[in-house]
Amino acid sequence: MKALYKLKDISNILNEDGYFCLGHGTGRSGDKEKIVKSIFENGLRTKDNSLYYTSVGLDTSNIEKLETKLNSWEHCESKNIIIIRIPIKYINVLGDTSDLDGERYGAFMIRKQEGNKIIYYVNPKFIVGYYDVNVHEFKMNDKFEKTLSRDSIETLEKQYREALEKTKGKLERLNAIMEFGSSKNQKESITENTINTLKMENFDFDDEIEWDLPGEGPKL
Repeated sequence: MKALYKLKDISNILNEDGYFCLGHGTGRSGDKEKIVKSIFENGLRTKDNSLYYTSVGLDTSNIEKLETKLNSWEHCESKNIIIIRIPIKYINVLGDTSDLDGERYGAFMIRKQEGNKIIYYVNPKFIVGYYDVNVHEFKMNDKFEKTLSRDSIETLEKQYREALEKTKGKLERLNAIMEFGSSKNQKESITENTINTLKMENFDFDDEIEWDLPGEGPKL
């Protein structure tokens, strides 16, 4: 890990054109160094394979307001806020808003086999570092790429195409359901049931999750 910085010292990174920043609170267990080291090295483990349920979008245009938000992080009084920076052009804006199965933010993920499940982690290359609420300072992640390497861009483009294919497949299935319902004069009923099902699938039943290593994800 590199030296400590003030948020204003890295404002050029947080506000670089073409990028979007998100935050994830951690540090409630008291084992800060171990958790942060794991996230920096292995990536940030997502909740339900979704960046939507794992992080909060940040307005970085005003550093003073940003620091106030980080100092009073709403979720579980977290004391260490992981900051992620992702290139906007690889966000699948057509994908499911809840990012189920990495559909919207899949380009930025690493997929890992854990037991009989595939778990998504935010790639450490997009993790800028973390803000320490107790000392009001920021620590950079050695693996963060301010300027993306050629290999990173190639991986982004490949996984972005895969995310688009997920959206295409879902829309095709939904269209087939709609056509079937229409042919049986049940279009309105099918649409309502489909929407209700999607709402249930996207609903977050677990606001107060406990996190576990590596990368700090939900205990399964």
